[in-house]
Amino acid sequence: GGGGGPPGVAGGGGGAVILRVGGTLSFNGFIDVSGEDGQNNCSGNQGGGAGGTVNINANVLTGTGRAQANGGKASTCNSYGGGGGGRVAAVATGADSSSLSLVAENPYGMCCGINGGAGTIYTKRPGEDPVLRFESPSAAAGQDSTVWPASLGGATSLTVKELRTNNARPTFAGVSLVITSTAVFTGGGALTVSTQAVTFPDVETVFPSGLTVTIATISAPLTSSFTFNSATLNVSSMTAGAVLLTGSAALEQRSTVQILLSSMTMQTGTTLRHQANSTAEKIFAVNVK
Repeated sequence: GGGGGPPGVAGGGGGAVILRVGGTLSFNGFIDVSGEDGQNNCSGNQGGGAGGTVNINANVLTGTGRAQANGGKASTCNSYGGGGGGRVAAVATGADSSSLSLVAENPYGMCCGINGGAGTIYTKRPGEDPVLRFESPSAAAGQDSTVWPASLGGATSLTVKELRTNNARPTFAGVSLVITSTAVFTGGGALTVSTQAVTFPDVETVFPSGLTVTIATISAPLTSSFTFNSATLNVSSMTAGAVLLTGSAALEQRSTVQILLSSMTMQTGTTLRHQANSTAEKIFAVNVK
């Protein structure tokens, strides 16, 4: 998509490159579908263009190529924002010995505009669940949400081996999420699955400072662990292992469904609260096994 309108000259959105290879794809080149920067003539609405799409699907995938779908920068002299990152996917169905560089970042909004949303990187090797990444550079933390709708994957449930976010704000709209190996969150931002469930793996998951997590239902083994380092969790229902709140972390329960944990530790400065119900009844139940 474009980054604005007249009288300025906004950056154009990136295009689409789709590769379907029934045999072997040896990719050692460079594919760039990044959005254009807004022109710096300071005469109007020069937002950056959104990144485009790169979709690679091959039976055998090799090479060390690079594909990028970055958003474009906004003009340096107006309040319009940078373009959001695009979507890049690489899927191998038979064999994968590649080591590709895949990038879909958002730039900063320059003068006084906001930064665009982070892009999406989706990779899948044969016989494995996919890896899903939402990443923004530290100098341009995503200020808009990156939405993953049910229509994108054609299903209301998504299973991934790894979920990785960095200064991003992914929102899963009408999609429940199952993470089988690890979830890695760095930087601030948000993770929103406000109407569906997220199933976490039986490992430690750490939520860093500045991250706001909103999930309808969290499920994890009672041997799992969650550490919130000055992060905020908004949840309606939760079954999990050990929960540690540190720094200025806050946990807010948004329903009358009890939370079931194996243990809970609240350090000085942390907060446990309950959102007001629509009825006169106010219940907060934490069942520690």
